[in-house]
Amino acid sequence: MDTSLQIQGIKLQLDNMQMQIENIILQNNNQIMMVNPLGDQLLNLSMQMINTGLQAFNTGINLSMNQDKFYEQLSKISDQINNILNSHQIINQNMIYQQQMMQQQMMQQQMEEQQKILEQQNAIMQNQHKINVIFEDPNFGKTKYYS
Repeated sequence: MDTSLQIQGIKLQLDNMQMQIENIILQNNNQIMMVNPLGDQLLNLSMQMINTGLQAFNTGINLSMNQDKFYEQLSKISDQINNILNSHQIINQNMIYQQQMMQQQMMQQQMEEQQKILEQQNAIMQNQHKINVIFEDPNFGKTKYYS
């Protein structure tokens, strides 16, 4: 692809991002509630900036004779992105752990409730009065049954 076309493409993307920034500023100043909250719009804009930045970087690397000094900066940016990803992963792991703990607590409560019900049923069974029943048969005599 022609370098001038690549640069024009990058400029168009930057112009589009400038309009998005102005729109975000207007929404923030007027506190207009949109379908996408400002945070989502800013995150979307940041992804566009990163992608456009990578396009510009790759175009610049192809044209530059002194590339080494930019790789150190790129490495720092990479570290920052990795820190963001690691933080997100830790947050997700904590949320999963909390959900598991809540599920275990709920199961424990259900088991305790079932145990209480069984204990109540056993207490009822033990407290039932026993009745002695005597059947009398003239041919065999008296037979006792207990319940």
